Amino acid sequence: NKKMDYRKEINKMISELGITRKKTAEIMGMSYDYYKQKSSEKRPEKFTEKNYQDLLSYYKKVINFV
Repeated sequence: NKKMDYRKEINKMISELGITRKKTAEIMGMSYDYYKQKSSEKRPEKFTEKNYQDLLSYYKKVINFV
């Protein structure tokens, strides 16, 4: 069973929604600095399933609104 690459999926959603990284951090309930740490390829700390689910829930709300 292949583990999901949350950073890749999150970046895909951000691109499709056209939202800023600051807004993404807000949606995930974290500071912008912490978001930058998690999104860096150089850092071992990566996005979690909860981060992905938070953004996915927002994404679904936006799509249902349109």
